[in-house]
Amino acid sequence: IMTLFQTLADSGSSTVSTLLLLAESGCFRSLIGNQLLRATSVAWTPKSGTVEDSASVIVKRHRGYNAPIQTHSSGSRPTSEKDLVHEIWLVVVNTYASLLRSIRQQSSTHEKVDEQIVSQLAPMSKIVFDFVCTYEKELFSCFAALFNEVHAQGNLSNKGGKTSFSSSIQSSSFAFTSNLLQECEAVSFLFAELCTGNTRAQFLRSCGSIYKKILKASIELAKMTSSFVGSIGNARELFVALADAKTMLDQPSAMLDAHPLLAEGIPNARHEAIRNAHFAHSCCILATKEDFRDAHTATTKDAQTGESESTQNNTSSLEQSFQIHVNNKFIAEVEQVAGYCLFNSLSVVANAHPASESFVSLTPEEASQLDVAVVINPGAVVALCPQNTTAQSLKRYRIQKPQSASYARTIRCDRSTRSITVKYVKSGEIEQVPWSWLVGMEDTSKKHSLFSYLPAAKSIADADVRGQPSLGHLILALKWCRHFSSTSSSLNDASTPPMYLVNSVAERASILLCTEVLLHDELRDSHSRRDETTRKINMQLLDLFGSDFDSSSLSAVMNEDVLESIKLQLKDQLHEASLEREEERKMWEEQTNWDNASFFGGKKREGRRSPFRSLSRKTSSFFS
Repeated sequence: IMTLFQTLADSGSSTVSTLLLLAESGCFRSLIGNQLLRATSVAWTPKSGTVEDSASVIVKRHRGYNAPIQTHSSGSRPTSEKDLVHEIWLVVVNTYASLLRSIRQQSSTHEKVDEQIVSQLAPMSKIVFDFVCTYEKELFSCFAALFNEVHAQGNLSNKGGKTSFSSSIQSSSFAFTSNLLQECEAVSFLFAELCTGNTRAQFLRSCGSIYKKILKASIELAKMTSSFVGSIGNARELFVALADAKTMLDQPSAMLDAHPLLAEGIPNARHEAIRNAHFAHSCCILATKEDFRDAHTATTKDAQTGESESTQNNTSSLEQSFQIHVNNKFIAEVEQVAGYCLFNSLSVVANAHPASESFVSLTPEEASQLDVAVVINPGAVVALCPQNTTAQSLKRYRIQKPQSASYARTIRCDRSTRSITVKYVKSGEIEQVPWSWLVGMEDTSKKHSLFSYLPAAKSIADADVRGQPSLGHLILALKWCRHFSSTSSSLNDASTPPMYLVNSVAERASILLCTEVLLHDELRDSHSRRDETTRKINMQLLDLFGSDFDSSSLSAVMNEDVLESIKLQLKDQLHEASLEREEERKMWEEQTNWDNASFFGGKKREGRRSPFRSLSRKTSSFFS
């Protein structure tokens, strides 16, 4: 029955009569007080619904499953069964999310055509807001459960046992079952709809405190899911590079050129591949017999070989045995769900980002009456366009089609001549323009970042334990998307995420990364823009987006116009990284001695490392 309601709510986006019929029936209002949901949600919702208190929560069974958690011996199979009421809960959450999307689309369609329909649809949004307020604790507790499950497990023993080697590698700080991750997807979908279009402003006015919690929870979810999918992408790229390297053992220089991931030696690359594979493996909890079976069903030939040779005690078989951790049927399913969670959370962050509204648009009349010398200080960014150009809604940090408006940084204002001297952001040209050209100005109170200014860590475990989400987590998400650019032929395979999802995540993460980099660059002083952290971030940006002279490694999974717009916005950062890369190339070419023994022994060479690791679009190094 609930699946039927969800289908009807979803079809309302194209058939307004269906949506109006549902509005008249009152069925969505009745769901809020459903006794089944109210009574059973207590069973899977801990007393604390916050991430901060999750460590102290005692969990007796996996969220969304019936059987209590048991202490399993190594290699034993889990015995939990899915909670059918929890499945109904997921459908209910998805139904309200679909309802919001249909309301928004139909309201936009009939806004200037039939105001009566718009007025009939308006109360339905309030019903969704009431649902969120009523089940606030249950909705947010699913994110805290990502940490609760780790504490409940003690160690992740439901995955077929651990080797002594893997037990020495750091595991993730969070974990999830298939049901829990699907719930995170449903809740994040609802949150994304609440923070989209006109619905966002209405929800902010009605439920301001919950709105702030949604933004905070979405940033945290983006951090966790990017770490998870990033570790999968890194491990797969490294395993592919190691497999290809076996055919070029007599050509070390050619090997480096083809696989920059091997710049620090094959043993180091093998170790990083195992660490990333183990991290992804440690994020997953196998709750049912079906999960256990799928986790041991390899999806690649190398993973099948590793599974069959896992009993051999040698380095090669150890590497192969870890391949099944990132190439099995179970992780392929949760990887796709994690991709949707990542997209939903990035959508919330992008739509609710303070910088998205940091610019105030001005009409020509408003600009003519404004005392610019009073309201605009030196250093503030303004939007300018000729007096005969119609002002548009300005979004300084959004990727958009070229407009007549130009952005510039204020140098000084002259009240006597009613002019303003500016330096254009793109060209660097300094010009004195009249106040009447002013069509927008920034609200500095809203000009702050949400991600810390840190690059992607060399170790995936280091990225996981970082307190605040960083630019490095967005870079990890893009590395996962890039993994599919070299295997685009397999994107239609049932075991891989669909192309539209990879493309959507790549564009959302790229735009958000561009926004954050520009904000940090504007907010920091000139000295800190040349520190080691900036150098690493710029090199990682170059690794992803490329320079004017080489293609981007994301070109296969991103819209060309969006990609070029981002490269234009980040041209200063990419140019600095290009100059440094060229300098490293020259220094590398000047070195005449290449020690093959050092390479194959995994010893680090003295002096600078090979710049070739940043020249190929296959690279996934962290530029430590």
